[in-house]
Amino acid sequence: MSDATDTGGRAFPSSGKDGTVVRGMTLRDYFAAAAATGIASKEVAPAFVATQVYKIADAMIAVRNKTAAEMPVVTESDSKQGF
Repeated sequence: MSDATDTGGRAFPSSGKDGTVVRGMTLRDYFAAAAATGIASKEVAPAFVATQVYKIADAMIAVRNKTAAEMPVVTESDSKQGF
């Protein structure tokens, strides 16, 4: 079984002194961790938080992959919806 989820690549790729690649976390993991800081502060079941932050991360990667012409227009009322 193959996982076709777009991970966004590595968040902080680097090379070791001997030229080997140091992988680090994926951009998807980084986005999920960032989303978790806001959601986890609320009293919510951890399994729910884990599921939701990866959905948010996937949405962030999807928007990041779009060209400027494809980007959604966000209005002021959209920004006030919050969680």
